[in-house]
Amino acid sequence: MAPWVPAAIAGGSMLAGAGISAYSQISAGKASGSALKSATKSQIKAAEKAEKKTRKDFKPYREAGYQSLYDLTGFEKVSNITDEMRSQYDSDMEQYEQSVSDYKSELSSWRDKYRKKDKDGGWKWKGKYSDKQRESAMGLKPTKATKPGKLPKEEWTYQKTGKAFDITGGAQKYMDAIEAIDTGASDKYMKAMEGIDVGAADKYMKQIEGLDFRVDENDPNYQWRQKEGTKAIDAFAASRGLHNSSYTADRLADFSRDLSGDEVDRQYEQNYLRKYGQLTDLYNMANKQIGTKIGQQMDLYNMANQGVQRQMGQQTDLYNMAMQGGAKQYGALIDVAQMGLGAVGGSGSASQAAGQQIGSAYKTEGLGLAAKELYQGDVKGSFWSGAGGMPLNAMTAYGYGNQAQQGSPYLQGSPYSQGYDLYSGGGQSAGFK
Repeated sequence: MAPWVPAAIAGGSMLAGAGISAYSQISAGKASGSALKSATKSQIKAAEKAEKKTRKDFKPYREAGYQSLYDLTGFEKVSNITDEMRSQYDSDMEQYEQSVSDYKSELSSWRDKYRKKDKDGGWKWKGKYSDKQRESAMGLKPTKATKPGKLPKEEWTYQKTGKAFDITGGAQKYMDAIEAIDTGASDKYMKAMEGIDVGAADKYMKQIEGLDFRVDENDPNYQWRQKEGTKAIDAFAASRGLHNSSYTADRLADFSRDLSGDEVDRQYEQNYLRKYGQLTDLYNMANKQIGTKIGQQMDLYNMANQGVQRQMGQQTDLYNMAMQGGAKQYGALIDVAQMGLGAVGGSGSASQAAGQQIGSAYKTEGLGLAAKELYQGDVKGSFWSGAGGMPLNAMTAYGYGNQAQQGSPYLQGSPYSQGYDLYSGGGQSAGFK
């Protein structure tokens, strides 16, 4: 055996071993890359699932918050796709799907009657039909329905669809009712009181104040009593012969004085006290009538005022209740809107967290794949670097062997020539066994 052959064989074996090792390492790298991609996919799927669940959990609170916001502002989120458009699309799709089902059924019946599948899976005519018969049969083939066009891309806008929330709770109508109350309903009774003739009794008071008592000497009663009394005294005195005596004069004087006193009392009582009493009665009656009229109008005035106050009180209570109810409802809407805002924030945080998790997963995957590719590159580089040297060494041994065997002048006296001589038998001549 030529001395260079073992070297060539050893080089080939080393090359094969290095190739197997490199292949194993590259295969392991590919497997780790696949596992890394699978793990990344699982992480992304878990993050998306958690984010969707969180958004689903928050959805009722977001929608409630949106509705409260719409109620407060009067604005509403309006889609360019109306309910009528959706309904029409759903109806068209339903008809289309039904027509497709009918088409498939009719087509199957038509094929069962006229055609059959060949060995290649295609269709061919069952019997021998003429071209005219085939054209006629093809005319019986059902026509497939046309699928309705898609709805336009949905876009949302905010439009004012109603009035903004009335924080007063509609209290203005009660204020209007308060202002509409006829507070002058009692004024007519006050005017009626003011129109009462309180001077109706004054005339009697004036007459009372104008009474002036004086004895009426010409009073017939007084004149008759004086005359009759004097006659009686004169007759008495004449019967006694005392007609012109001082006694008779004294009796006449006493009679006149007594008569005058009685007459004063009589006339005062009849002429003054009676008139005074009559006028006083008339005055009191007039005053009583005035008081009755004033009392009646005052009662009516008070009743009217009480009715006005009662109406105002009722409307004021309703106004206050409406204001309180409006404020309470406004507070509730604000609370729900804030709750919805919190739900929006929670949904956003969930989406942000999912994005960060997905980004982190992709980053980890990218770094892992980059490290894998770098490692595989190193393995491949090392393999091809070693593989490149192994054939060269084997070829060099092969070349040197040929040259030594042929007595190449380039190897004369070289260590390779000496080594070859020793291996080929020269060693024996040199004393080597």
